[in-house]
Amino acid sequence: MLPSRGLRWSGQAIGIGRRRLEPVSASTRQFSSTVQQNAPIRGSPLLSQNRPSLVRLPSKFQLSTSNILMRNGAAVRFASSTPLPASAIPTTSTTLNTPTDAVGASASSVDVVTPTSLDDFSAGYPVESLGDVPHYLGYFKDLGLDYGWGPTAGMEWMLEHIHVLAGTPWWLSIAITSFVVRAALFKLYVTAADNGARMAATAPLTAPITAKMKDAQARGDNTAVFQYYSEITAIQKKAGASMLKSFVPAIGGIATFGSFKFLRAASALPVPEMETGGILWFYNLTMPDPYFLLPIATAGMLHWLLRRGGETGVSNLSPGMMSGMMWGIPAISLLFTWWLPASVQLQFFVTGALSFAQVTVMRETWFRKFFGMVPLPKPGQQGPALSPYTGTIKRSPSPVLTQEELNARFQSTSSSFPRPPEASKNPLQKMLNMALKPLEPVKAAAKPVITSARNMQKDQNKKRDKKDAQKYEAKRVKEVQKEREARAEAERQRRAERKANKEN
Repeated sequence: MLPSRGLRWSGQAIGIGRRRLEPVSASTRQFSSTVQQNAPIRGSPLLSQNRPSLVRLPSKFQLSTSNILMRNGAAVRFASSTPLPASAIPTTSTTLNTPTDAVGASASSVDVVTPTSLDDFSAGYPVESLGDVPHYLGYFKDLGLDYGWGPTAGMEWMLEHIHVLAGTPWWLSIAITSFVVRAALFKLYVTAADNGARMAATAPLTAPITAKMKDAQARGDNTAVFQYYSEITAIQKKAGASMLKSFVPAIGGIATFGSFKFLRAASALPVPEMETGGILWFYNLTMPDPYFLLPIATAGMLHWLLRRGGETGVSNLSPGMMSGMMWGIPAISLLFTWWLPASVQLQFFVTGALSFAQVTVMRETWFRKFFGMVPLPKPGQQGPALSPYTGTIKRSPSPVLTQEELNARFQSTSSSFPRPPEASKNPLQKMLNMALKPLEPVKAAAKPVITSARNMQKDQNKKRDKKDAQKYEAKRVKEVQKEREARAEAERQRRAERKANKEN
């Protein structure tokens, strides 16, 4: 026979009932009967005092009331199944407070907090913006922008001195730096422009020789290539032109690269004041131009600069290649600059604008006359007018021309291609001579060494020419010998054919 379930649970019911009916001590802390206070908020002095929460008081009171009712209900349930003696049930008296009374009592104990102004709160703590930090010489190196020696370090030094000493904003400091670099290289650009005009004048004479040189190079005839190259060099030298002077504008490209590298690093840091050092719509120089106007304007400036002949104002390239460069290079520039910081975009735009203005002025006649530059050849001008050799050619009865006749045939190019004026007439040349005057002793001391090096170079050139001549002579002798052998073989074949015909 199975035992009764009521008997099995009767012991548990008695214990639970006794625990539920015990009187609750007022001094004992219960979760539902004791109002808890909030922990202090240490982050703010206004909220750091221990005060009870007004919002949580009604909910806590409700939990306390419901908990007491649950206790009484459980006791009644277990008491109905397990009778207890009347003497074991203590009488408890519980006084319940209404939610309105609890909230009113708590609200009366809370002090009224008067809000204070943020200015009064931070009066004892002066706040200084990072943009107002004073700059000083060497400030960039303290920020970690140290590039040692080179074009980047030079542009950093120049930009820092202009920004600190002049006190100009960042956008104006970048523009002034680009202008100073362009002004420092102005004389070199004038020389390159004059050299470009001289080379353009010799183009009608050197173009046929250049075509022959390319054909000889395709055939592998190095001797003919060297001969044609010597002719081209002699013509350009007679006109006062040099291929080396055409690469002078590359110096400006080195300075531009130094500025690009430094400004990109300074924008990525970023340097204080660069976030507010712009103007107009590109106020933040550490971010790209939001409207892409700077890269588009730079690409357009580059297109018109190439249309006018580049940095020298004269282009010696073919029309097809020049047309491709006029549209291809600006497109590449726009592709690789639209995402750069506005500081770099501004530097590119200012450099392009200065180049365009410089080339425009260099193409003017009065400017070329003032600096003694060769006049630009007119578009479509052909024939002897473009030749650096002026004068009439005399017919000589003798096939051998004397030195006087050669001089009469090829007059000096000083009339059509005037040299730059003397130092007394040219203020820039005069200033340059004064600056180089302390270097004259060094130049005089190095002159014997330079002369010796030139003589050694001439000896090497003579030896090389002699060696090439010997190779050419040996090759010619072999070809002549082969030709003789071929003729002899052909003669023997003809004789054999004649002999065979006679016998038949």
